[in-house]
Amino acid sequence: GFLEPLKGATTRFVPLIQSSSYAMPIESERFATLENPEVLLRELEPTGERYTLAARIQGPAKSAYPNGIEGHTDGLKDSSSINVLAVADSDLLADRMWVQVDNFFGQRMPQPWANNGTFVINALDNLSGTDALISVRSRGRFARPFTVVEDLQRQAENRFREKEEVLQQRLAETEAQLAELQGPDAEGVVQLTAEQQTALQNFMQEKLLIRKELREVRYQLNADIEALGRTLKFFNIGLVPLLLTLGMLLLWLWRRRRSVKIR
Repeated sequence: GFLEPLKGATTRFVPLIQSSSYAMPIESERFATLENPEVLLRELEPTGERYTLAARIQGPAKSAYPNGIEGHTDGLKDSSSINVLAVADSDLLADRMWVQVDNFFGQRMPQPWANNGTFVINALDNLSGTDALISVRSRGRFARPFTVVEDLQRQAENRFREKEEVLQQRLAETEAQLAELQGPDAEGVVQLTAEQQTALQNFMQEKLLIRKELREVRYQLNADIEALGRTLKFFNIGLVPLLLTLGMLLLWLWRRRRSVKIR
């Protein structure tokens, strides 16, 4: 799920964790009968919005239960300033969402591949302070992704999935045709006619061609990324130092000529 601020709320809604703009909301009922996760990738239509997965809620607020609840009628009815961290999914703390457990000589060695635990610890440490210190935090880790590389990968993966869908569709159609053509004889032995053998050979050739196209898509993906990497290396490693060297050389020549004129 995701979080959205209420209109007219007295509190301030500050997003802490957000999705990328390459996302879309999906009804939870859709997962009840989902068998192949790749179907979600094929149905993905990004909205261009970033959805909030965790947020801080600050400011004056009133209790939704002003008369209290059963057994606790003297609870806090309002506050001039609350500090609440809301997370859209409680699976945030599930190990499978952020920890990989390896078996190392009989010992279980957890290896985190995401920062869910760090987020919770920092949140608890942050909320345990006073309002004056609530905005103070230690320096975090910042990720600056290569958006151009990600776009190239996404485009190639989309092409790859399209080719894969074509392969699966042709495979199903050919298998259906073979099921109609072939049939067991009286002894239960399947015999292929010349027509069936021709259809089977055509399918195998078509399958090899499509697999070759899939490999070419993957190769083109890597080639585009490598070309971009070479361009970046040229600018960072070659061009910038070259410009600095030329600048220093021109400065040295200018100073030398100036000193000669003074003499």
